Amino acid sequence: KRRIGTISSTEFDQAQELCITLVQQYHFPEVFKRDPQSLPTELKKLAIFIDHVGLLRVGGRLANAPLSTDHKHPVLLPARCHLTELIIDHVHKVNFHAGPSAMLAFLRQKFWIPRARNLVR
Repeated sequence: KRRIGTISSTEFDQAQELCITLVQQYHFPEVFKRDPQSLPTELKKLAIFIDHVGLLRVGGRLANAPLSTDHKHPVLLPARCHLTELIIDHVHKVNFHAGPSAMLAFLRQKFWIPRARNLVR
């Protein structure tokens, strides 16, 4: 059944998770194939894991910290991807055209983008 009207925040989150999962499967197939030998060195250092939803997240030492999952284990996004550009643009506009340092801080609350500083400039 098709719904008409605005989408709920739950629907938005589910759609975002689906888009991110598809992008991750395209850009990081070696992680989903569980082939650690073929991982680029840049990704090996990040202690990547697949969460309960199927998203790739960055591991780290914050596992026991009293923070949200997004803060402890940000979602991995590829550096060169249209979806990543759209997310960066959205965060930039929502935060009133913040500067590069503020943009990195806002992005890193939920996402981990390799070489993000170069993309934000």
